[in-house]
Amino acid sequence: TGTFNELALEKLDSAATSQISAIRMYRDDGDLVFSTANDTLVVSGTDTFGTANIVTVNLSAVEIIPDSTATPNSYWLALDLASDAIPSETIGLVVPTSS
Repeated sequence: TGTFNELALEKLDSAATSQISAIRMYRDDGDLVFSTANDTLVVSGTDTFGTANIVTVNLSAVEIIPDSTATPNSYWLALDLASDAIPSETIGLVVPTSS
């Protein structure tokens, strides 16, 4: 069992970081279906990419990483796009490191 309270994300692909206006993360309620009504918001959307392609999002509370015998938690990332975002450009996100 472990915990985490922040997560680094690196943006890949062609869209400029300025096209992402907010990042939200939800912990799934266990049904593996995304729902803002049922899943728990753990990143509120105040974190944004600066000029770099990496952002560290701060969670609203410490999240527990269950041990290997328990069912793992699943998370959803939701991005708000700027009103002038270019439809033909793509956004990919990765977690660049873990510790």
